[in-house]
Amino acid sequence: MKPPPQSALRFLRWFCRDDYLEEIEGNLLELYKQQYEDSPVKARRQFIWNVLRHFRPAFIKSFSSQSSTSSAMFRNYFKVAWRNALKQKLYSLINLSGLTIGMSCFILIALYIQYELSYDTHHERADQIYRIYQQQKGNTFRGTDLFSVSPEPLAPAMKETFPEVQAAATISTGYDLLSYGDKAFSPRVLYADENAFEVFSIPITEGLGAKALQTPNAVLLSKSLAKKYFGDESPLGQELILDNDRLMTVMGVFEDVPNNQHVQFEFITSLKNCPWGDDVGRWGRNNYYTYVVLPEKSDY
Repeated sequence: MKPPPQSALRFLRWFCRDDYLEEIEGNLLELYKQQYEDSPVKARRQFIWNVLRHFRPAFIKSFSSQSSTSSAMFRNYFKVAWRNALKQKLYSLINLSGLTIGMSCFILIALYIQYELSYDTHHERADQIYRIYQQQKGNTFRGTDLFSVSPEPLAPAMKETFPEVQAAATISTGYDLLSYGDKAFSPRVLYADENAFEVFSIPITEGLGAKALQTPNAVLLSKSLAKKYFGDESPLGQELILDNDRLMTVMGVFEDVPNNQHVQFEFITSLKNCPWGDDVGRWGRNNYYTYVVLPEKSDY
C-alpha cells in the first residue's frame, strides 16, 4: 500500500494543535487504509479533503509566539542597521543615494516601456490592423526606399481583390482652419472615408459616426474641441467655417484620441475635403495612408 499524500500530512502536522494532532492523524490514516482497498486514487483524494476539512480555528495552533519572535528579530536588525548608518554616514549616504537613483531609473524605464508597448492597443481589432507601405526602387529618401503613403484607389481595390481583407480604409491627416464666430483654431484633422470606423475604434458620444462621412460638408468634433467652440452647449447641428470658404455642419462628437495612438486628430471630415481631393481614383498620386483588417493570425 502506498503511503498517503505526504504534502497533505505535512500540512496537517504544521497547523494542527499538539493536543489534537495524534488523534486526528490516527483517524485519518486508519480511514485511508480502509478506503485504499476499494480505490487507491479515491483514498488519496479523500485523505487530502479530510485534512482540509480540519483546517478550522478549533484545530489550528497559535502562531503568536513565532510572530512575536520574528518582529523582535526584525526590530533588532533595524536598530543594528540604523547604528551602523550613523557611524558611517558618508558610506551610508552613498549606498542610499545609489539605491534611490537605481530604483528611480528602473521605475521610469519600466513606465516608459509600458507606455510605448500600449500604443494603439485600445482598438478593438488592434492585432489585426495593418498599414500598407510601398517600395519605390531608385527613390531613396533619408536612407530608405520604403514609404508608408499610398494611392487612394488601393483600399477599395484590396477589399475587392483579396477575400482575406475584412475591412480597408483610406485616410489622410493635416491641419485646417476651423472657425465659429470670433473663435478660430487650426486643429489636426483626419480626412477619412466611412470605412475608417470599421478599422479603428472611434467611440461616438453624440450624433453620427460613419454615416456622417458620407456627407462632404459634415464634421465630427472631439469632446475637448467641441467644448472650445460651444462650451456646454450641444454642438450638434451647429455650423463651422472650414478654411474661411466652406460651411460645415457638426454631425457628431467622439471621445478625445488618447496620446498613445499613432494617428492624432481633433476633428474628422470626409476624404473629399482634403487639399488633394482631385487625387481620388488616381493610382499615380501617393498622398494617403491605407489600413486593412485581416483575420486573426493571418500571414500578412
